[in-house]
Amino acid sequence: MQQLPSPKPAATVLQRLYPERRFSRFHRDEGRFIFYSLVADLLKAEDVVLDLGAGRGQQVQSAKGHLRFLLDFRGRCKKVIGVDPDEIVLSNPFLNEAYVMDQDGKIPLADNSVDLICSFAVLEHVGEPHKLAKEVQRVLRPGGWFCSWTPNKWSYIGILVRIVPNRLHSRLASLVD
Repeated sequence: MQQLPSPKPAATVLQRLYPERRFSRFHRDEGRFIFYSLVADLLKAEDVVLDLGAGRGQQVQSAKGHLRFLLDFRGRCKKVIGVDPDEIVLSNPFLNEAYVMDQDGKIPLADNSVDLICSFAVLEHVGEPHKLAKEVQRVLRPGGWFCSWTPNKWSYIGILVRIVPNRLHSRLASLVD
């Protein structure tokens, strides 16, 4: 008796829309890929980079291939510093230095100490954006770059972020990872 080949699993909606999802963790409309490609073009070997909202490094950890290369700045700049209000940043393996922000949102770095600040999907969680803007301006060297990406206000994530109180964002994010 001949055994019939097992049927291929049906492609998901995302795999039908983006066939590259069958072999890659990102697709052509992925905001991270475009954002970090632009950041890579700004990055110089002598730069000190601040990953603002670095967290535990899950974003880099879960990425594959070229996207992982883009997200992991180590070896492509002088130093990678991570800052986050959550102490989990101290366990982030993709940083040269890690610091916890204080309750007032102060970035624990010297004035004019970084060349490039990268912040992906962080600003929508900030309760007092004007304070953070002052801190960014304080630590960024003259001529430096502040690169930030936020979700569209009307995307599912944008709506959810506005509904869920800030104090619950990190707990909610840990459920998604």
